[in-house]
Amino acid sequence: MLIGLAPLVMAGDEVIRISNAVDVANLNLFAAAGSPTQPVIVALENTGVIYSANANLPALNTAGFAAGSKVYIINRGGIYGAPGNGGAGGSVGGGIGAGGNGGHAIALGSSAIIDNALGQIFGGGAGGGGGGTYYYSDKKYTAGGGGGGGGQGYVASAGGARGTGKGGTPDACHGYAGYPGGYTGPGNGGPGGEVYGNIAGSGGNGGAWGTNGSAGASSHTAGAPGGVGGRAIVLNGNAVTWLAGNGADRVKGLIL
Repeated sequence: MLIGLAPLVMAGDEVIRISNAVDVANLNLFAAAGSPTQPVIVALENTGVIYSANANLPALNTAGFAAGSKVYIINRGGIYGAPGNGGAGGSVGGGIGAGGNGGHAIALGSSAIIDNALGQIFGGGAGGGGGGTYYYSDKKYTAGGGGGGGGQGYVASAGGARGTGKGGTPDACHGYAGYPGGYTGPGNGGPGGEVYGNIAGSGGNGGAWGTNGSAGASSHTAGAPGGVGGRAIVLNGNAVTWLAGNGADRVKGLIL
């Protein structure tokens, strides 16, 4: 009997037990359980790190089990969604980019019972948007926007590329790239470029765990929006029963 399941799993019940004590990306629980075709009881005990480096894929996916299955997650490690990258700073003629969305920590395919008393379930932080461009009316002299900062995540996120300008002091007319994010925090947006004392928009800051990135600052052109923070849990119409560990220090990001 796994610790934490004693009140919920009756003696004699057959449980598919899956343990993880290492770093693993994009864990598909159904595949790890052997892709059973009949209803099962499956229990994941995680003392390692389950993460994603791709914001389009959840760190842990529980979809695929037959109706009537029971899923238990005992998390004493980390389950982390991917961070979003920062958007590119604006240049005259285009190129500005929105911040990338953060990835989700868990996507449910059936209702789950979770003990997270000693663990962390964090959605990825989103990237900041690129800053807007400054230009004179004839567009002969321009300043590029700053790149957005990368979001917070277990893996590193990229800051957005700088926007380019022309005229004025060499190189000063270009914006600065956004700063990358990582496990310890999100990256800041890069400053906008300058042409004859006029400043383009700075990039927006990346978001912390599970939060949105900031929009880039506007100049003559609008700054781009920040991305949307990753969810802690995507319910997909299912329910979660918490045994412990659903406070704000243990779960970051929406449960929706």
